[in-house]
Amino acid sequence: MIKADPEGAERRRRRAERNAAVVLYPEDEGTATLAGYALPGVHAAAAMARITALAKAMQAGGNGGQIDFVRAQVFLGLLLGTLPYIPPSPDPPPDADPPPDADPPPRGRPDDWPQQPDNWPRQPDDWPQQPECGGDLGAEDPAPEPGLDHDSMPGAGELTVPSWPWPDVLPYLLSGTGALAGLRPLGGAGGLLNLTVPLGTLTGASSAPGQLSRLGVITPGQARQLANLAAGHSATRWRMVVVNPDGEAIAVTHLPRLRSSGTGSGEDGAIGLIGRVTLVIRTNQLTPVAGHDPPAEQRHGPAPPGPPATAAMASILERARAAAGRTAAAAAERRREDEQSGGCGHGLASSAYRPPPRIAELVIARDCTCRFGPCRRPAELCDLDHVIPFDQGGLTCSCNIGGKCRSHHRLKQHPGWSVAQPVPGVFRWTTPAGRTYITRPDTYLN
Repeated sequence: MIKADPEGAERRRRRAERNAAVVLYPEDEGTATLAGYALPGVHAAAAMARITALAKAMQAGGNGGQIDFVRAQVFLGLLLGTLPYIPPSPDPPPDADPPPDADPPPRGRPDDWPQQPDNWPRQPDDWPQQPECGGDLGAEDPAPEPGLDHDSMPGAGELTVPSWPWPDVLPYLLSGTGALAGLRPLGGAGGLLNLTVPLGTLTGASSAPGQLSRLGVITPGQARQLANLAAGHSATRWRMVVVNPDGEAIAVTHLPRLRSSGTGSGEDGAIGLIGRVTLVIRTNQLTPVAGHDPPAEQRHGPAPPGPPATAAMASILERARAAAGRTAAAAAERRREDEQSGGCGHGLASSAYRPPPRIAELVIARDCTCRFGPCRRPAELCDLDHVIPFDQGGLTCSCNIGGKCRSHHRLKQHPGWSVAQPVPGVFRWTTPAGRTYITRPDTYLN
């Protein structure tokens, strides 16, 4: 096709390049795939050539990983700006090619080549033989003998050189390099990622997973690593969601930011990697005990792997538990008032149409997602809708507000559809066919 219509092929290529994208999606094992699609072919090939050349240089410098694994390390190191120093090869190539009339180098093992030790395991007599040079290279490999475990053969893996660790992840986002030097990333108020993690995971009392925006559920070790990074940046916002024993949110509060002359991350003014950390705290974790950890009988499984909490993290957790305790006490007082009034006492109600933060944050934390059952759009990206319209006497109160995405907000207004909130957080949808469906508050892992 390119040969028959080169101009048309060029137009198609340029049109396809306008669909270029970089995507991230999680894998089942806790890993992730980061890929570029519809990239300019020449640029992608040149980038791959550079990654491969740097990977081979790392291997020559002592990285014992396989080439694909080392390429992945280089790929992330270049993007994060934390690619480690690549030492020169211990046996670098000569600076200049030998003259044409020079004798060719001798074949075979050099005299100073390390000799095999006497106790080196010998090749078994029944080891599958490789074809001789000039043999039939297209022939199929001999089938492995039954019961022969190649990984357990003598000498297998004994010469493997350890691979280098993954490139570092910093608490902040580095500025651009090269022509982009001085161009700082734009991350909004304090970062590009949001982390949700139970308090017990950070203290080692629970092995519940965390959740990261753009990726989804992450392991406890990953959650602890990211929380430590977040604690290293003063612009990170810390939100505490207090939940009852059933995992339903009953109160929300925030930590005030401490005054700081810099980011505490080594690059003043840099955008933090984590914009907001949401700590999920159970009501039975609010009583302080020695060491600021729940007692042993409250543990839910073994302590998760991962780095220990830093000093900055320990200080934040102490402040967070104290702030959450005050907020939970206020929520308990409102609950007693509600019980005395026989329903919602409207202690948080506002006369304004738009819900103030004290109502909006509680509703978002309580609902978690759109209140139309099958919809999983995050509540913070939804409309905060009055179940009874404001212009028909509906109160701006948590008992009359619910998160609905724009589509289901409009669906509620279609003929035959209706929604009610008999109890704060519980929504009853009725379809034009008269069927009724009930959605209850989402619960948090803790």
